[in-house]
Amino acid sequence: MARFAVGLVFGVVVGVVGGAALQLHAAEATGNGENVSAPEDDTSAAADAVAVPTSTPEPAYSASVWARVACLEQKESGGANIANRRGSGAVGVLQYMPSTFAAHAAELHHPEWSPWVPDQARTVAAHDLVLGRRAQWTVSGC
Repeated sequence: MARFAVGLVFGVVVGVVGGAALQLHAAEATGNGENVSAPEDDTSAAADAVAVPTSTPEPAYSASVWARVACLEQKESGGANIANRRGSGAVGVLQYMPSTFAAHAAELHHPEWSPWVPDQARTVAAHDLVLGRRAQWTVSGC
């Protein structure tokens, strides 16, 4: 069972880091995530093109932060996207209180994010850990 847990945590960390690397590579291939608007007709000059960001870039976190996120997820919910069984109101894979999650997601310029979307919850958790916000999780060992 211990090998399975270690393998699961390692797999999550590798998946998240690999996904982030692919996203960064894709952003570089498209000019760091910016699109240049096409001219409306052939008479428009290329100088009139305006760079429009496609989205707010996600912050990059170290592998050790992602490992702590994976550990918290495993201890909080076992990876299950559920509401807290004791009725505390915490939800999702990282057992966030909805109001706490909303406030912290808004700090990342993503007020539309949900604690029910695992990748979004993981990113907010990484943000929280970098800022030293660990008290919201009562589990130990991570």
